[in-house]
Amino acid sequence: MHDFRKCALLLFVLAIAPAQAQTQPPEEFLAKRDTNITQLPKGWSTTRPIQLAIAFTLKSAPNSVEANAFLKTLHASMTALPEKMDFKLYRQVTPNRFQYTVTMTFPNWDVYMAHEKSEAFLKYYREHWKPAVTDAEERLAVVDDETVR
Repeated sequence: MHDFRKCALLLFVLAIAPAQAQTQPPEEFLAKRDTNITQLPKGWSTTRPIQLAIAFTLKSAPNSVEANAFLKTLHASMTALPEKMDFKLYRQVTPNRFQYTVTMTFPNWDVYMAHEKSEAFLKYYREHWKPAVTDAEERLAVVDDETVR
């Protein structure tokens, strides 16, 4: 009977392991950054759409064959990921420190975190982003479509 209990306990632990390995909460993930997260209405950080905006500059000149190839690969790579998002690319006007901005809007925190941790995204980041981008600035925001209703 003792072995049966051990086996049952092991099966129970394995069954709940995915639930325990849940997404890291925003407060924990962002703990080392200056944030406004405590100013959000309760629950918004995990239930509202999350937008990541990244302004960046490339090593290659704007409108060059290399820059355009990078932008096409960026778009194709991000929109092919299983974590669905609304992806947009912009040519930045101000500040002139950056050439481009991308926004990725995720339906919620869990999908955003799945994106951040996905091997496909990390592979793209290592192989394409790091070698081509000289400067970047990220802004993470919760979509507020409720206040203006």
